[in-house]
Amino acid sequence: TLKTAPPNVARVDYTNGVAELLLEPESTQICEYNFFEGVESSNVIGWSNASYNTYLFKQSKYPNAYKIGFLANSLDTRDFLSQTNVSITNGTTYCFSAEVEVVTEVSAINNMINIIGGSGLSFRLNGVDVPSSENVPKGNHIVECYFTPSTSTDVTLRVGVGVNTDSNGKVYFDLVQFETSPYRTSWIPNNSSSIVTRSADSITNFGSSQIIDSQSGILLFEGSCFANSSNIISLSNTANNNNKVIVKFDGTDISLGVRASSTSRYKTQSYENGNNVKGCVKWSGTSFESFVNGVSIGTDVLNSAIPQDEFNTLRFTYTSTSSPFYGRVRQVKHLPYNTDISKL
Repeated sequence: TLKTAPPNVARVDYTNGVAELLLEPESTQICEYNFFEGVESSNVIGWSNASYNTYLFKQSKYPNAYKIGFLANSLDTRDFLSQTNVSITNGTTYCFSAEVEVVTEVSAINNMINIIGGSGLSFRLNGVDVPSSENVPKGNHIVECYFTPSTSTDVTLRVGVGVNTDSNGKVYFDLVQFETSPYRTSWIPNNSSSIVTRSADSITNFGSSQIIDSQSGILLFEGSCFANSSNIISLSNTANNNNKVIVKFDGTDISLGVRASSTSRYKTQSYENGNNVKGCVKWSGTSFESFVNGVSIGTDVLNSAIPQDEFNTLRFTYTSTSSPFYGRVRQVKHLPYNTDISKL
C-alpha cells in the first residue's frame, strides 16, 4: 500500500530497505485516468484498446485504483491499451513509466511500454538503461521509456504485451505515469482528464552557531542524488555566502570542499546518479580533506581560515533557494574534527 503524508511533513521512503528522506523536484503528471477504472468490465476509462483477450485486474497499491493485466497469446497479435493525442513540447524531457508484475517473461520492454510517435526513445529496467529489445523477466519491476523531443507534437502512450507464443504469459501494470522528468518520480495520482503537478520538496534552514564549530569539523552526507543539475548540501551562514562547507552533485561527479573568503576549492570523484554514497569533508584552519565511502580523494589548502561562529545553518541548497538537492538522504551530520573517518 502506498503511504501518503500531509503537506509540510517530511516524506520518509523505504524503497531501498532503510529509512531515507525523499526530496523530489516539481513534476507534472500528463497521463490521464491512471487509476485504470473500468478495467473489470474491459472498458477502461480514458484509454482505448486493441484487446484480443479479457483484461485481468487486481487491486492497486493505491486505494480505489487497479492494476491492469494482459494475457499473452499465440495468435501473433498484440494486446495493449493506448492513450492518444498526448501533447509534448520541443526540448522538454519526458518519462513514461510503470510498475509491472510479470508472471512469466512475456515481452521485450519496448512492447510493454512505449511512446508511439516519439523519436530517440531510451529504456530503463529498474533504473538501469537497457536495449529496447531487452526481455523483462518474471518478477516485480519498474519499466521506463524516456526521451527529449526535437519538435512539439502529439504522441500515443501504450502499455501491454507484444507477440508471444506462450498462451499462459501474464503481466500486470500499476501506477502508470507520464511526466515532465528525465526519470520516474514517486507516483502522482490523476483520475481525471486534466494534468496534475506535484510541487518540489524543500527543506528550510536549520541549525545554531552555538553548536556548529565553523573553524574545524567533519560534514558527513550519506544518500543518493538523482537530478542532473547542481545539487548542493552546505554548512553556511544565512546572512552571506562567503564561507561554506559543501557537498555537491552535478550529474556525473560528487565534489566535496570548502568555500573560504568567497573562494571555493573542491576534490571531485565520478558519481552515477541514484547510487548510495557516503561523502565527508574534514576541515581545520586553512586545510581540508575529502572522502568518498571512507577513502580519501585528496587534500587542499584554503586562502584563509573560516572565522569562529560563522556557520549558523545546514542547508539542502547553496543559497536560500539556489541549487536545491534532490535525492534520498540517509544521514547528514556535523561531527568533531577528531572523529575516526573509518568508523563512519
